[in-house]
Amino acid sequence: MKENLMKKAVAEFIGTFTFVFSGCGAVIASQAYPGQVPGIAIPLAFALAIGVMFYAVSHISGGHFNPAVSFAFAVVKRLSWKDAFSYWIAQFLGAILAIAILSVILPQMANYGLTLPRVPILAAVIWETILTFFLM
Repeated sequence: MKENLMKKAVAEFIGTFTFVFSGCGAVIASQAYPGQVPGIAIPLAFALAIGVMFYAVSHISGGHFNPAVSFAFAVVKRLSWKDAFSYWIAQFLGAILAIAILSVILPQMANYGLTLPRVPILAAVIWETILTFFLM
């Protein structure tokens, strides 16, 4: 892997790790301590993590931190498929490491930040599709 692509992949790894660790950590804290974590804490944790990481490393990699974002950039030819593949590996590894660490430091939690839709699956898919559209 070229040095420049390696820097981009590392930036994506760090950004994705931070996003998943902070956001899912907030979800876990909310599950572990019901009623003690304010409702705004979860979206704020995700938003602050993505904001801080975007400002910290977007000049290196573009600050995707999400395989769907990298895929969209590759489809519209603003990112090569080779780079997209490297981003995906870094993003998946960053997310997996974040959850692995959360599972070690909070082993009693069963869902590790899993969010379960309380709407029918089709509605959840439509919702995610629309929100991903706006993200892009």
